Amino acid sequence: MVLLSPEERQALLENSLDSLRHALDHFFELAAVDRGRGTAHLELRHHTKQAILSAHHAGDCLLQVILWDIDPASPCFSKKGRFHHPPLTNTLAALRRPANQERLRKSEGLFMRFMEGLNEERGALMHRTLSDAIEPSIAACAVLAIRRVLRTRYRVDPSRFGWDTDDIGQEVMSEIRWNHYDRYFRYVEQAVAEESPRQTVDECPYCGSAAVLSTGTSCEACYLEVERVECPSCGCEFIAEPVSAGSKRDTCPNCGGVCP
Repeated sequence: MVLLSPEERQALLENSLDSLRHALDHFFELAAVDRGRGTAHLELRHHTKQAILSAHHAGDCLLQVILWDIDPASPCFSKKGRFHHPPLTNTLAALRRPANQERLRKSEGLFMRFMEGLNEERGALMHRTLSDAIEPSIAACAVLAIRRVLRTRYRVDPSRFGWDTDDIGQEVMSEIRWNHYDRYFRYVEQAVAEESPRQTVDECPYCGSAAVLSTGTSCEACYLEVERVECPSCGCEFIAEPVSAGSKRDTCPNCGGVCP
């Protein structure tokens, strides 16, 4: 069996983190583009392409480390008796083996689905003409999942991601089109449930996902801040509904009392 040294394993994680930061840079630039200008499509196409390629590389490196951690004897890592870095397609196939599926968290299986879609998009960008129709939804889902896996499985400090968590999270999430919401919210809800099994999880009043921890101040899916209200009648604490015109009061879900 060909072994990956601790130094090489850490280098793969660092490579993943570096490409993640590069992808976040391009999502930041996407958010800053004035989309009303006639030439905006050129910038959008450039930053979308680079976000996809960087997210693909970040996920590729990360999944190699995950495969190594759960199945170091995988034949993916050996070629002619020497250590070999497998292509993402082979890494994904190895992780899909039943024995390895049992070793993965369910959320990581959902993350792999983002990477399968991203792998197809990367192949199209590398081997076909560049289209104005490319869009970053799958890359955005993958980037947010990669950040979460690096933070939770590998204890990477969020300060190393290069951007303020909530601000850049909102900008990346805003690039996800509505037809990808179900898969994205399902991933986040599963990940949050796994990471905090003893905490109550509330529904976000903005995106509707069950992704607001009882100790949290923002949604883990859309990254918007939430306001908590304490009912003066029964003491129940709950998340306030977004303020709308003519509505500045909340109804307590426990006793039905009106809270100012």
